[in-house]
Amino acid sequence: MPDYQILSATPKHRVVYHRAESPSRKLIVTFSPINEKLAYSGFGTGTALSLGYDTVYVGSHHKVMHRSLDIETVERLIAPVAAGREIVAYGASAGAYAALYFGGQLNAKIIGFSPRLPVHPYLSGNSEKSINELEHVLDLKDVPKSEHKPIIIYDPMDKIDAKFADHWVHPGYPDAHVYLAPMAGHGVISRLKETGNLKNTIKAMFEGHIPKEIIVWNKDHHNYHYTKGYLAAGKGSDRKALYHFKAALKIAERRHIYFALIQCARRLGDSDIVNRAERDAYRYKTARQAAIRARKMAAMT
Repeated sequence: MPDYQILSATPKHRVVYHRAESPSRKLIVTFSPINEKLAYSGFGTGTALSLGYDTVYVGSHHKVMHRSLDIETVERLIAPVAAGREIVAYGASAGAYAALYFGGQLNAKIIGFSPRLPVHPYLSGNSEKSINELEHVLDLKDVPKSEHKPIIIYDPMDKIDAKFADHWVHPGYPDAHVYLAPMAGHGVISRLKETGNLKNTIKAMFEGHIPKEIIVWNKDHHNYHYTKGYLAAGKGSDRKALYHFKAALKIAERRHIYFALIQCARRLGDSDIVNRAERDAYRYKTARQAAIRARKMAAMT
């Protein structure tokens, strides 16, 4: 018999308690992302159990995205099994939205990758219909807050995630630990998994460690140095940023890297680097366009 306890199950959601081999001092509560089928286990369940933690899986129908539950119900279901233990709320995408929305009432340590709720009025159009169909409090700042600063990871170049972070996440937790992962897209957590770095990253955060940085790319990938440069530029360290953008271009030529390098060189007032980079960027662009045309011609013959 599987060692789990169904706390609540409807056609719209499942809340299920899974026990580790030995009772744990912390309880990990995980929330399903957008694309996960309704089940009794899912996102984060296996990871939490493999690390020795009791865990509650909060799954939601993909069309509902956690809106069938309210804050008071989630607390009523989880508080008895938490039994005073420290709670970690963990999710990605719509699951990160849920971790933030419900985690405050649980006073949880919240970990959210790429928070997003597509049906939220801030993303779907701030109409009366979208507000009524939300069935949740509109703003995160107006729901109970955790006393712990959340850990939030997202791609600032993903326009949807950046918009949701600016309008919903940051006003709710302006002091959150924020880690930017440029060029990772909405699937930041998938990039970490692909590089084999996800489990160790999550393990450290479950243990209560606040990462110095989270780089989703391996060191031999051009976006590793691009990310380093992006973060350095954001802190005003343009010399350091320039070094990393140059290092990224040695690994692979990409338009976004040339653009970042040129902007950085302009801020430094280095016209020689600007002119050289603009020439190289133009050469790269024309060569890339020629290659695309050649592939199209080959496909037609």
